[in-house]
Amino acid sequence: MTTKNSSSQTVPRAHARRSPSGLKSLRICPGYLNDNSASSPAGHQGTRIHSFVEHEGNEDKAAVSYQRESGLPWSLSEEEKEWGDSILTYVSSLPFTPTKVLREAKLDLRKLKVPGFEFGTCDRVMWESATCAHVLDWKFGWLEVDDVKNNLQFKSYCLGVWLMDKQIETLVVHMCQPKLNLLDVETFTRGEHFDLFATQIGAVIKRADRFNDTKDETMLNLDEMNCNYCARQGQCPVWQSRATKAVELALVVGAPDEVDNKYADELSRIAPEDIPALIDSWDPAKADPVRVAQFMSILPALEKFLVRFKSFALDVHVSGLDRELPGYSIVESNGKSTIVSILDAKDVAVNQFRLSDDEFIACCEPSLTKLKEAVANRAEKGQKGKLATEFVEALTQNGILSQGSGYSYLKRKPRNKKIEE
Repeated sequence: MTTKNSSSQTVPRAHARRSPSGLKSLRICPGYLNDNSASSPAGHQGTRIHSFVEHEGNEDKAAVSYQRESGLPWSLSEEEKEWGDSILTYVSSLPFTPTKVLREAKLDLRKLKVPGFEFGTCDRVMWESATCAHVLDWKFGWLEVDDVKNNLQFKSYCLGVWLMDKQIETLVVHMCQPKLNLLDVETFTRGEHFDLFATQIGAVIKRADRFNDTKDETMLNLDEMNCNYCARQGQCPVWQSRATKAVELALVVGAPDEVDNKYADELSRIAPEDIPALIDSWDPAKADPVRVAQFMSILPALEKFLVRFKSFALDVHVSGLDRELPGYSIVESNGKSTIVSILDAKDVAVNQFRLSDDEFIACCEPSLTKLKEAVANRAEKGQKGKLATEFVEALTQNGILSQGSGYSYLKRKPRNKKIEE
């Protein structure tokens, strides 16, 4: 969508030492440290859709921007495009014609004089009039975002817009989350909310600074989601203590209440090889659902902790003389080998090593996901999903596609929240 009678400006993304998006985590725990060590597929997906929306649905421009920022090839699925289109449709439905539009708006927060909190970048700012503007931000994750009225990230954006334009009194904040079909809209005014928001944000950062200065472990707070994304895992002493308690909980979670103490007393004498047998002895009919749910909630963070701790243990093992872990030794493994060209590999296997075509094909397992995407990419605009479905149906009808056995798993329920139909 191109907004009529509006000026536009695109500002590149940037990252501050303390950004609006990290305020929630700092409020939960002042020791939280953002993990920027690696990008996830979900993160790359969000960046692709953001780029698509930023460039008003122009895939060519979005691709150039995404490749420049990520260094990865551009590939927007039909589903991702639908999520982006839903944002553009919503923006175009707003009942006013903007007089000015900022996309990927870099908001200067330095006048707040909060150490390390210098700027933030929101997806869009649109001026409805000289005194009223709209702040819009889209979220492309599966986890629900805090309501706008309680969300420090959006409060930061409000402060940034008020600092940028002294004439603006009223701000309407729109949070769109298309994967969950969620929309949250709140209105704030400079006179009522500026000082309040600045005080709330300043208090969160001041508390984080106090922890960094004192390293007071009593200030740390464990939270199932926060810990899962914190870069301090493996080094956080409170989390290390909780990991031990989590193992204890795992050993008793399936047992009836009357035998809890028995297992707790015997924990120090349970050998690792006995744990599977202990789990097999649990009776689902006697387990407390609340306690089981509590343990399920910390599994993602615990799994990530275990991965980090293995790396930490290896560092201890190789850090110096007489530092080897008793009972462990280092095993070197080669990196994963990847065939760069299937056709060239077939040529070598068949022509040089006398492998038959059928024998070679039997060693190659095609990806249904990649095949569907390749077929869909040949379709006209708006027909990709339909063509992919027809391709799967054709494979099934010809007996080429087999379906494995299904399985059941548990997924967290979303919280109740306003849904825009």
